[in-house]
Amino acid sequence: MTKLDLAAIDNQLLDGLEFCTRVYDLFDRARKQPDGIARLRLRPSNIEKRLIEELIPIARYLQARYREGRRIKVRWLSGSQSYDAVLWSSGAGHRRGAWFVHVRSVPFGRMFASTQRCGTWRSR
Repeated sequence: MTKLDLAAIDNQLLDGLEFCTRVYDLFDRARKQPDGIARLRLRPSNIEKRLIEELIPIARYLQARYREGRRIKVRWLSGSQSYDAVLWSSGAGHRRGAWFVHVRSVPFGRMFASTQRCGTWRSR
């Protein structure tokens, strides 16, 4: 099995759907590793932890916001900053701009992404 690596995603400016593809490919490779399902559930390393707690929620957030004519680019950063990713949105009939995304978890394991623009946080 190949070693899991976040380099293909970390600090790379990617089209939103390309980002989703890479995240889900990484998830599939993690699942196919020996004891992969248990490792994803227990999150013993930073790779599994970031995959489950940051990358997949961001990918789901992006998928929920894609519409006809909308373009989204994303740059995920693995460092310790106050946000997890930066999104750039454009397209006819859509609000253009850049947003900082932070994935938050709430009780009972549910996760959601919140965005920041112009200094205010709002949940999406």
